[in-house]
Amino acid sequence: MNAAALLMALAAAVAGPVEFREANEAFLHGRYDHAIEGYQALIRAGTWNPDVHYNLGNAYLASGRRGMAVLHYERALTLNPDDDDARSNLEFARRHLQDEAAFMPSMKTPVEDFFRGLPFSPLLFMAMVSWALAFTLLLVRRLFMAGVARRIVTAILIPVASVAALTAVLSAGGVWVREYRPRCVVLSDAAELKEGPSDSFKSVVTLREGVTAGLRAKESGWVRITLPSGVTGWVKTDAIEKI
Repeated sequence: MNAAALLMALAAAVAGPVEFREANEAFLHGRYDHAIEGYQALIRAGTWNPDVHYNLGNAYLASGRRGMAVLHYERALTLNPDDDDARSNLEFARRHLQDEAAFMPSMKTPVEDFFRGLPFSPLLFMAMVSWALAFTLLLVRRLFMAGVARRIVTAILIPVASVAALTAVLSAGGVWVREYRPRCVVLSDAAELKEGPSDSFKSVVTLREGVTAGLRAKESGWVRITLPSGVTGWVKTDAIEKI
């Protein structure tokens, strides 16, 4: 993990809430449990912020809990896809998986990856504003305009409507990957992936913490997941957490 990047991120947060500064202080002094509790308290209070998740991931990684570190780096990237530090530390946290062929990506999902990488909240806001503007222009054009003024409004309406349509499609894609293609992180280092939702089914593979998988279904204390390699199976609910 890049110590300089860590310190820069922590220093940048110095103007944040007192609780955030106290958690950062605990981290810098090696009191990782205190730092974790401080960041978690902020999250429980509703502070769903990429910097909080990033620093919490750092604290978990420093304390040896790779699965939880991956979870919060993933959450930080969900909130801020352009966070290169979070992406770099996420790769570092997953180095123990490099030789695990079963977990390595063999099935690419470029469409899902594209929509996950979009800044969802700004995009949704832009879609709402552009649709409102397009509707207003259409109403003005229909009710009040004639001649040259009507042509001018039409010329403005066309690009605004195009932006509205494009942002609506992109926002719908963002909703789709978040609601219908959710992901989870494996938090246990010895969880068995089963062929069905019961201990009586045959084990497919032993999972390692830090693996990010697709979350596909739930049934009586079990969840069906798809590993990056494309392998699908069932694991106990308490072995994973949704991103």
